[in-house]
Amino acid sequence: PVSRLIRQLKYARNLTWFGLRIDSGFEEDVHAPLLREFLPLSKIQEFRLRSKKLSDKGVGLISDCLAAECSHLTVLHLFGNLITDEGVKFLADALIWSNIIKLDLTSASVTDDGAQLLSESMLQLETLHFRGGEGFGDNGVEHIARRMMQRGSKMKDLKLRGVRSRGIGFNGLEVLSRALTDPLGKYLTKLDLGGNSLGDAAMKNLADALGGEGAAKLTDLNLWSNDITDLGASYIAKALENCLLEKLELDHNRIGVPGAQLILKGLCNRFNGTTTGGSRKFPLETLTGIYLDNIADTASKK
Repeated sequence: PVSRLIRQLKYARNLTWFGLRIDSGFEEDVHAPLLREFLPLSKIQEFRLRSKKLSDKGVGLISDCLAAECSHLTVLHLFGNLITDEGVKFLADALIWSNIIKLDLTSASVTDDGAQLLSESMLQLETLHFRGGEGFGDNGVEHIARRMMQRGSKMKDLKLRGVRSRGIGFNGLEVLSRALTDPLGKYLTKLDLGGNSLGDAAMKNLADALGGEGAAKLTDLNLWSNDITDLGASYIAKALENCLLEKLELDHNRIGVPGAQLILKGLCNRFNGTTTGGSRKFPLETLTGIYLDNIADTASKK
């Protein structure tokens, strides 16, 4: 059935979105070559493939058609736990010649080397989502951040998910924070750093980028599971008074009642216009969501 469906793509002239979610029924040696053959014959603009059996080999075959043969494809989601830096290299080589503006590799296991490969061909990307694996850290995110500060960068939505205690650290976030306030890096409006265990010290750099002079244009920030305590919350609370954030996620951290109260105070100051200089730049009405969970429980676990 899957093979037959893929072959029908060349007849579906009005189809612009195509998604496959297959695990037990996905045969990479059969279905990946078919996708390589029939995707260029379609008019698909957004393609999603999710399979636990998708590996670097399949990614390589799909990447082969991303340039001139698949000029209509602009959005690519590839979800496969077996995708490594080798698959990322296939994609990076193809991205340069493609029209892809949104790339999602959230389930891939990318190292610093993979992040560097992506950074070298990401200038046209407006959205990049991936999950760091063993060997991903500050060096990888520095490559991404420095690329964002180069002329021609269009990045608007960046997700750099860590894995438990591995991921971005203080140094990596310091460079990323600089990119957020750089004139060439200020296109970014959505940033997801969930699961990186950044800690409180890194929050100060991020808060300075959000609420300081030449502030970042972020409207959506996810800091899920980053080992943030009340101290980190105090930095974020101050930034809330003067930043553009509309949505902030702080769940699965170690913020207690004092930290939550500081964030509430920051929101009140934003609403009341009691920010530095007495201006009311960003009233509370601009905030659409803020998420904190288990405040009392996490406070007791510090």
